[in-house]
Amino acid sequence: MESCILRSCSPADRLSDICIGDRVTVMVGRNRQTQLTDTRCSRGQLEVTAYYDDRCILVRHVGRNPCRVGSQLLHGGDILYLCNGEKLCLLYESYCYAVTFPGRSVVKQLPGMSDETERDAVIKVQGHDSKNGSNVRGQPTEHHVRRAALGKSSPDSSFEGKYKRQVEKAAQSVAAKNDARGIADFFKVVPSSAKRRADTPDEIQRSKRSRANSSDEEEAAEEKLQQMRRSLKPHDSTREPTTADAPQCQPSGWTERDGKLHVYTSPGVTASPKIAAFDIDGTIVTTRSGRVFPVDTDDWRLLLAEIPGRLKQLRRDAYKLVFITNQKGIQTGKVRLADFKRKVERIVAKLQVCVQVLVSTGSGVYRKPMLGMWRHLCERGNDGVPVDAAASFYVGDAAGREANWAPKRKKDFSCGDRLFALNAGIRFYTPEEFFLGQKACTLYRMPTFDPRMLKASAPLVDPPTAVVAASTREVVVCVGLPASGKSFFVKKWLIPRGYVRVNRDLLGSWQKCVVRCQRELADGRSVVVDNTNPDAESRARYVECARQARVACRCFLFDVSIEHARHNNDFRLLSGTDGAHVPVNDMVLNSHRARYQQPTLAEGFTEIVKVNFVPDFTCEADERLYRQYILSK
Repeated sequence: MESCILRSCSPADRLSDICIGDRVTVMVGRNRQTQLTDTRCSRGQLEVTAYYDDRCILVRHVGRNPCRVGSQLLHGGDILYLCNGEKLCLLYESYCYAVTFPGRSVVKQLPGMSDETERDAVIKVQGHDSKNGSNVRGQPTEHHVRRAALGKSSPDSSFEGKYKRQVEKAAQSVAAKNDARGIADFFKVVPSSAKRRADTPDEIQRSKRSRANSSDEEEAAEEKLQQMRRSLKPHDSTREPTTADAPQCQPSGWTERDGKLHVYTSPGVTASPKIAAFDIDGTIVTTRSGRVFPVDTDDWRLLLAEIPGRLKQLRRDAYKLVFITNQKGIQTGKVRLADFKRKVERIVAKLQVCVQVLVSTGSGVYRKPMLGMWRHLCERGNDGVPVDAAASFYVGDAAGREANWAPKRKKDFSCGDRLFALNAGIRFYTPEEFFLGQKACTLYRMPTFDPRMLKASAPLVDPPTAVVAASTREVVVCVGLPASGKSFFVKKWLIPRGYVRVNRDLLGSWQKCVVRCQRELADGRSVVVDNTNPDAESRARYVECARQARVACRCFLFDVSIEHARHNNDFRLLSGTDGAHVPVNDMVLNSHRARYQQPTLAEGFTEIVKVNFVPDFTCEADERLYRQYILSK
């Protein structure tokens, strides 16, 4: 006799297996049936209904704490179908059960039956509503199955007899309608000794021998029947429909890359050239508490009531839905990764759409506005389907909007989402524009430094007639912000021409730098002082060294803004192109700006040469990274 059993997958939990009758609903939770005692699990955690004909169960969450069903997180009345072999956990990752249908089907196909006629007959039988104890799909109730198993009804009035007569009648009707022939015996019943206690031992042995002789035929018929039933599987109302020819993004669930990118792919996600991408916090959800930052991973609610319907419409329009979010709090320890994963799954379950979620958990190339997550999506996360940038877009709340861009609205904390879309070459919308249809906001501020505008053809020095490396002995004093390109310039243009580099980071103090400068000049070498030298006092030490050695002293002024220097600093940390430098924070940059004094010839310089920042890259990947907006504000 076919049956449905929830088998415990964790022997250490000491849970009891649960047997569920066909179309019988049982409560699974903290009760005597499961022998579970964990108070986090409600007494009625799940409502489970078995469907023997489809070899699946319908699970409905009714408890107070979420549970994991298959690869989804269920809570608040969510519903999901599970097939044979799939698993469910009564709590997030605890108390696991596997769905098991160990029995075989009670019907087999007659030889010569066409697939079309077979399907029509099965549909008709399974849609029949019997008045003698059957439900809307022609299956007996648990009461009638129990009576048949105990031998309290004759074989002709048992489930097998009733089902046989229904199938035969349907087959005859289909045959007449299609003018077919020879299909009156559409299905034959395979006797089951478990349901026919009246059978004698000899009859049972003869039945076994008969089934053994026709085992090949039965296995083929069983496989065909299962294919039919899979095609007639009940519709899952919690999942959005997908196009039949769309490739599936695999695998579903969570994956990790480089320890800094975590990707969640919900079941049913399909690849598409059209990407509809969204930020999460401030775009899809906001805090339930009303605070700027959530107090915990349960402090969230949907930002707008229009969001679920709008996302489902995008699915119907063949867009792939993707959430792309920065979560640096995971790196700093403010948020636990496991907690945020649960939050993501609950948001997706609430929306009832198929979504792929990309989460950057710290600093690095995956953090917006850099394109690490977008490139992962295009190159690895879309099953080889090329992304059409012209048909794709990104929605986010970090749009650089000024204060009072709308009445009594604060300014945006950054411009990161707008810059991310700009880097990717796709359209950008704010949540208000996309979900509410408001006009595009024009009150926003872009960063003052645009890395896309730097030209490799610009002159290296100004005036262009200036000599970079002199033919006679001299002292060159560099002046410029940290990360303004001084060291790169010195190593490329001066050291190969015989200049000795004097650097405070290497020697430890300005006094040691002065001593080294004097010694190298005495030995007949030219010196370049590779320090920031922001004020006249710091520069005067090396002007005096040149005066004592009776050589010229020129000033090389590196014309780079503080925003440009911040960009350069982050780039060299991301690319790893120069491991000799330590990270430069905003305090160092602001300190230099506060001390800065414009160099003049009156300080004793024979010439002041302005050095332009001309990008020079060793590989295409470095240039591609440098040309992006790296900073979000």
